[in-house]
Amino acid sequence: SSRSSSSSAVSAAELQAAALVAAACDNGATLLASRDTLKQKKDIKIAEAEFANRLALLQQRAQHARAHKNLQAVQRKRREHHAARDELDERHRQQRHALELEGLKSLKQLAGRQLAELQQAQRRHQEAKHSIERDQQLRQLKAERKARQKGGGGGGGGG
Repeated sequence: SSRSSSSSAVSAAELQAAALVAAACDNGATLLASRDTLKQKKDIKIAEAEFANRLALLQQRAQHARAHKNLQAVQRKRREHHAARDELDERHRQQRHALELEGLKSLKQLAGRQLAELQQAQRRHQEAKHSIERDQQLRQLKAERKARQKGGGGGGGGG
């Protein structure tokens, strides 16, 4: 009977010990679980921070890419504008050149006409000069002839 009571006492102590072990295991499991939960929360925070950093970096890269693209567009527009301006300047230069050539041609024509008129005037002047000289020579010859006739006739009568 004492044996049965002792066996029942042992089993009660064992049960109590088992209950304590079970409780300790539960507590341990709870501690482990809470530690895991804390670790997960910490991991999640780290992951969120990394994600935020990556997102910020991607946004920065996207902004840089947009800025670069905008800069390229502005530079392309500027090059196009310069090319158009250069083309316009070249066209104006060619037009000016053409006008200058036209002006030179018309000046040359005008100069040619004026030269022709001048040469014609010089010829007329020369002809008029020759005509006057001939008239003077003729008058002089006539005067000399008259003088000879007078002088020759008078001289013959006197001899």
